[in-house]
Amino acid sequence: MEENRKKIKEENKKDKYQRPSWDDYFMELANAAAKRATCDR
Repeated sequence: MEENRKKIKEENKKDKYQRPSWDDYFMELANAAAKRATCDR
């Protein structure tokens, strides 16, 4: 029984949302802004 509880807890940890790092966050913002740009760079 205890073994099953541990497995369930481990699986739940995997499913939790993790915040992106600051670098990833700002790179996503930059990519989104680049998609809206009208000129080729």
